[in-house]
Amino acid sequence: MKLRIRILLMITSLLAGTVMLTTTMIVLGVRQAILKQTEANGILVAQFLARMARFSDRVPHDVDEAIGEQMVAQAAIVSRFIAVAEAAGRSSEEINAHLRAIAEQTVIDEVWVTDEHGHAYLRTDPEIDFKFDPDPVKQPQASAFWPLLRGETVVTQEARQREVDNRIFKYVGVSGVDQPRIVQVGEEVNILARLQQQIGVVRLVNELVDGETIIAVRIVDRDLKNLARSVTSGFHGTASLDHPTDLVNLRTAIEQGKTLSYRDKLLLKVIVPMFDERDRVSGATLLYLSTQHLRDAIINGLEQTALMTGLVFAVGLLASFILARKVTQPLADLTAAAAAVERDQFDPRHLASATTRQDELGLLAQMFQRMMHKVHEREQGLRDAKEALHRSEAYFRSLIEYSSDIVLILDRQGNVEYGSPSFTTILGYSLSDFWEHSLFDFVHPNSVATVQAALHQQLQEGVGLPFELQFRHRSGTWVIMEAISNNLLHDPAIAGIILNLRDITERKQAEELKTAKEAAEQANQAKSQFLANMSHELRTPLNAIIGYSEMLQEEAIDLAQDSFISDLKKIHGAGKHLLTLINDILDLSKIEAGRMDLYLETFEILPAIQEIIGTIEPLAAANQNTLVLNCAPNLGTMHADLTKIRQNLLNLLSNACKFTENGTITLTVQSVQNDSTPDRDNNKNEVKKDTSLTLFQVSDTGIGMTPEQVERIFEAFIQADASTTRKYGGTGLGLAITQQYCHLMGGEIRVESELGQGSCFTMQLPTIVQPSKQSSNLSKIDSQPFSRLASPCSTANTTDSKTPSKTLSTILVIDDDPTVHALMHRFLDREGFHIESAYSAQEGLQQAKKLQPSVITLDVLMPSIDGWTMLSALKSDPQLATIPVIMLTIFDNQPIGYALGAADYLIKPIDRSRLLQVLHQQVSYQSISRRPIAVQQVAPTGVELQPSTKPPILVVEDDFVTRDMVRTMLEDEGWSVIEAQNGRDGIHQLHHHQPGLILLDLMLPEMDGFNFVAELQKQEAWRSLPVVVVTAKHITQRDEQLLRGRVDCILEKGAYSCEELFTTVRRLVTQCTIRGTL
Repeated sequence: MKLRIRILLMITSLLAGTVMLTTTMIVLGVRQAILKQTEANGILVAQFLARMARFSDRVPHDVDEAIGEQMVAQAAIVSRFIAVAEAAGRSSEEINAHLRAIAEQTVIDEVWVTDEHGHAYLRTDPEIDFKFDPDPVKQPQASAFWPLLRGETVVTQEARQREVDNRIFKYVGVSGVDQPRIVQVGEEVNILARLQQQIGVVRLVNELVDGETIIAVRIVDRDLKNLARSVTSGFHGTASLDHPTDLVNLRTAIEQGKTLSYRDKLLLKVIVPMFDERDRVSGATLLYLSTQHLRDAIINGLEQTALMTGLVFAVGLLASFILARKVTQPLADLTAAAAAVERDQFDPRHLASATTRQDELGLLAQMFQRMMHKVHEREQGLRDAKEALHRSEAYFRSLIEYSSDIVLILDRQGNVEYGSPSFTTILGYSLSDFWEHSLFDFVHPNSVATVQAALHQQLQEGVGLPFELQFRHRSGTWVIMEAISNNLLHDPAIAGIILNLRDITERKQAEELKTAKEAAEQANQAKSQFLANMSHELRTPLNAIIGYSEMLQEEAIDLAQDSFISDLKKIHGAGKHLLTLINDILDLSKIEAGRMDLYLETFEILPAIQEIIGTIEPLAAANQNTLVLNCAPNLGTMHADLTKIRQNLLNLLSNACKFTENGTITLTVQSVQNDSTPDRDNNKNEVKKDTSLTLFQVSDTGIGMTPEQVERIFEAFIQADASTTRKYGGTGLGLAITQQYCHLMGGEIRVESELGQGSCFTMQLPTIVQPSKQSSNLSKIDSQPFSRLASPCSTANTTDSKTPSKTLSTILVIDDDPTVHALMHRFLDREGFHIESAYSAQEGLQQAKKLQPSVITLDVLMPSIDGWTMLSALKSDPQLATIPVIMLTIFDNQPIGYALGAADYLIKPIDRSRLLQVLHQQVSYQSISRRPIAVQQVAPTGVELQPSTKPPILVVEDDFVTRDMVRTMLEDEGWSVIEAQNGRDGIHQLHHHQPGLILLDLMLPEMDGFNFVAELQKQEAWRSLPVVVVTAKHITQRDEQLLRGRVDCILEKGAYSCEELFTTVRRLVTQCTIRGTL
């Protein structure tokens, strides 16, 4: 059979099958939908008939009850009338005449009045002589009224057909008024029958049966007796109406109270139960529905579907014929072309028409043409492929043999079966040296176990992990190699374990160099720390040089020895210059050591810039330079480290003045909006997106720089070149520090310069600097002593006064350096102060108690007892706690000093004017804050609390030895001690005890000291408890911020010997406990 015919048959079959399946599904769907809708409608109609049947029974019953009530009233009137008539002596004939008149003129049809024995001696029908009998068998209707002779008052009987004439009568009886008797009245109530006919279900059923949809309706009671039934006249399927299954289903619906529906040949039957007033099943409604309309709808649908099917089938046949022709013609051309190829008579023109097609058959024809072209080139291609295969094999062999890695093939025992030529270049062996040798013959003894384990794992688990081994070089040295294995014993082409060896000796050396580099960096860090310490040490002699030079200048001026003044100024200037160099080295070392902090404050930009311009103007004028300030008047404020910004600008402006002569120096300040975040590895405080930036630009018309000089300009100790250093001087630290300060504040600095044309430095800083990770978030304004640690004089609200007191104020100078004492005497004697000296902490403490000075100046570095311990002792002594202490030291550690209670903190070399200002301020404070009764709030030294008044001390310390020593020391003083080994245990103890003071370590397990202090603040009863921190932890500014206002004192364990620590703790406990009990 030809392909064209098969295509036609296949498409025709698919079309026929699709059409038949679609038609069947449509017909079934329509039939099922119509059947469901008919069933639903039938259920609704049946439910409606059930409700109407209940309604039609209720209305006549209600009318019957209403008539009965009216007849009871009529009977009572008749009873009263008879009693009155007989009492008046009326005869039975007269009374009967009146009763007949009543019956003729009213709705009453009959009246029966009996005597006490039930004989009806008064009646409207004189022809009937009737006597009531109590036996219901004899008188089924009349016997119901016999109870009226036995005490009943009213008997009402439902309307029913009489036994005598089948007329519908209703009877009502009442008892006699004056004697036992039956007074019965009767009315004919045909209205009830007519009412039941008009509103009854029979009429409704007849109306519903239309002969088309509803064929018949049947309503039955619980006993399956017909209450109503209607059948379409002329219906031929009466057998279906009386089917025995209907009775069974009716009984099931009545018993279960459920709706049923089912098909019976041409009818759809629906049964719905009926319910009475008490929701009990009283019967059922059976509805017979015709399915003829269902068949009509299906036939109509089939006719339409057949029409559409014929049309689709015809179009499909035509389309399939065209498609078959279009598909088979190119195939016939290809068949003829294949036959031509077989006869070696192929001509590409045979497929000219087929190749022009734009479908798969056209592509097939094109591919056939190309295939035939390839067939002609096959033999040449095969020869070329064989040659390429040889070249590829040689290529990959060369890759293996000349690779820098060594490739070995081992058998299962580890013997070498193949080795790449790189053995010779890397290890110096020839290939013959390895034949019939084990790999382990060349492995270092320390590496044999590693190699054996790796090969064993490869054989057992099939996993080859990299490992290292030492391989013996032919020269006898050992080479470190990295190896990885691959198990190919199952591959018949290899049948061995491939081991790849790589020389990593140089990499190991690089790792050693990296380790050495890290050690060098640590050494550099140690160097920075050493420089910082040395810079502090250098300040001590420099303090004397600057101080004495200032005093000698003043004396030379007073003595009019002008010849010495210039030399003294040179000494003083050299000292100041040396101080600047030391400060630069100190700052750089602190930055490198990661100890440089930011002191953030909010300040007005324009006044700060004007102050800097005022400072730099003399330097600019010295080289005949013009200084230009270019900034808007409304720059606003910045939140940054003002000191570091001022130092950066002074560095840039002083450099511009130094390297520019007879030129112009311009300072431009402007605010811009930041759109991006700079990406710097060393920036620990990145500028946030969409924040405001402040730009400081310093440009000059000086000597400029080359590109090579610009690249190195920010390196420490580096200037443009050696000639620049010789001509202009300087250490080369200024720009390095400036760059580090910018990075520390989250900004950057960049430079543009051209040799001979000048330079332009641009410093870009955030307008609101965020605290960096290396610094605390305390601003300079906030770097004050703890509020609970400040001395009374530190909070006095007084104004600064430089006028000395009329009475001499005593200043106690505590310092081990005699030079400092000499300088202080010469500085302060002429200012009206009385100076007393103490050269050690012990002597200073004695002098302070004896003299009660106005102010104490204190150094940190002193023999035996240092200044921190001395300051703690002064503030712990109730007699000395109110004396302000000014720290004069080379150490820049203001937070510790403030935390321990210092009133102010000055760094050596001391600025004379600043020292005088602080002294005048503290003396003024003392004149206000000190009173003769100032010490009455705390117990004086030597006063012991009675054991009964000493509250317990809570010691929170995780170290058992320290806790035991503190407990022993306090118990020796008469204190009771509560111990806790961590913060959580301390909180538990506070729930059960009320201590007078808490000794707290900060480094605790479970809950540390910081969280413990935070928990104290949550409870009102614990918030006022004095807290003394005794810790070995280095107190950072972040720690100070967390503890500020929450603890009363901080003692560092490392700064004390054991005895000194115990003495200090005893004083602090006594003072804080007394304060807590007052």
